[in-house]
Amino acid sequence: MISTVARRQHEGYGSDVPSPVYIANHMREMEERPFDGVLFRLEAKGNMFEPTTLDEAQFANDVEAIDRFRWGRFTDNFLMMYAASEQDWFNDDHWKAIERNA
Repeated sequence: MISTVARRQHEGYGSDVPSPVYIANHMREMEERPFDGVLFRLEAKGNMFEPTTLDEAQFANDVEAIDRFRWGRFTDNFLMMYAASEQDWFNDDHWKAIERNA
């Protein structure tokens, strides 16, 4: 069954897309706005198809902040990821790095 309920999403591009740290520190005041959810981005690299292995330590602040999320009224929340990269789609080593990063 397809829902016919319209959902309002706070979306933005660039500097107005909040990070996990911002959300963790301002969630209650954000939920006072007339939206059903939020689109957010990682402070660390958010490229899904990065063809080199990423260091988990660069995501430590994001992970710690996301662990503090206690969603209340927001029910429709999305993590913004980027798909543009220098990946060679036919390079198996690039795909192995992408799998490790996932």
